[in-house]
Amino acid sequence: MSSAADLSHTDVSRRLGRIWARVRLPVQFDGASSSVLYAIIGVLVAASLTLFGWQFTSQRELDRGNEAFASVTADTRQALRNRLNNYATALDGAAALHAASSKVSADEWETYVTSLDLDRTLSSIKGIGYVEPVKRTGAEAFIRQAREDGWRLSTIHPASDRNELLPIKYIAPAGPTAPH
Repeated sequence: MSSAADLSHTDVSRRLGRIWARVRLPVQFDGASSSVLYAIIGVLVAASLTLFGWQFTSQRELDRGNEAFASVTADTRQALRNRLNNYATALDGAAALHAASSKVSADEWETYVTSLDLDRTLSSIKGIGYVEPVKRTGAEAFIRQAREDGWRLSTIHPASDRNELLPIKYIAPAGPTAPH
């Protein structure tokens, strides 16, 4: 009896062993085939790790580039803001000069602009002009008054067909590009 029970137990074990062998490795490989299989698995693992490393490195470099761009953008924005504030300050001073005086002469304008030290403080500005709106009918009187104020004005610049002209009355520092 015990041998019959042992046979059935042994028989069941063999059958389970064959099923397990088929589940674990459905195809039997000889020594050479298993070497190729392990080589393929090794190549796939190495390729997967390389791809993962490449993606990780690429993302880090992209993030660094974005951070650098954001930093340069912030610096440029601040530099531009400072430059525009300097220009606004110079123009506000010019407006204050005209508001504080009943009449600003060409010499006073030249003195104001010279005091700004454009080469040092506003290096990209080569001159500051004062534009005074004039009706076309008052153009000759405007030219006459500008000459009395000390400006070498012979015509109104820029020329226009409009009824209201916007000539540059003063520009300083006076140089070869100044209207005359």
